[in-house]
Amino acid sequence: MEAASRPTMRFVSIKSVEQQDIKAAHRMRAILIRHRTALINQTRGLLGELGSAIARSPEAFRRAIPELPRTAADELTAFCSTLLTEMLQHLTAIEERIHFLDTSIQTFMKHSALCKKIAAVPGIGPITATAVVGAVGDATQFRIWRHVAAWLGLVPRQYSSGGKSRLQGISRRGDPTCARC
Repeated sequence: MEAASRPTMRFVSIKSVEQQDIKAAHRMRAILIRHRTALINQTRGLLGELGSAIARSPEAFRRAIPELPRTAADELTAFCSTLLTEMLQHLTAIEERIHFLDTSIQTFMKHSALCKKIAAVPGIGPITATAVVGAVGDATQFRIWRHVAAWLGLVPRQYSSGGKSRLQGISRRGDPTCARC
């Protein structure tokens, strides 16, 4: 009722099925990446308690794991080695799912002319292009691109006090999928 009484109120367009699918793929990908990070950190912590230090990145973790039985053979018991093997199998399953979603996002990218246009901008790849299309869709509902950025939450953080207005860094408080890209 309140929105109908305001003549200047702009409404958000309804998302298409393709946009909903893209957003679902991005959300699932983000969840799986968080799970992968948690699993790697937990495994690193377990190995740290046993005296083996591994760097933080997933790539460094993957490089260090094959050498672990040789370097930490004295510290690892058979039970701990079995647990580590199960954790690594779970990590492999998570990474396969992430790869499936990355492939799905690439497929969305290939079939969408709008995604291809956005990806033509230097520095924007398939993840960012599909995230923007999933969130915004047809941008003709906005008059200028500044409105799109504000709607996505990619605006400067503002601190105002005593009549002075100070703009700080980009807040990234809007759509979390687009803000991460």
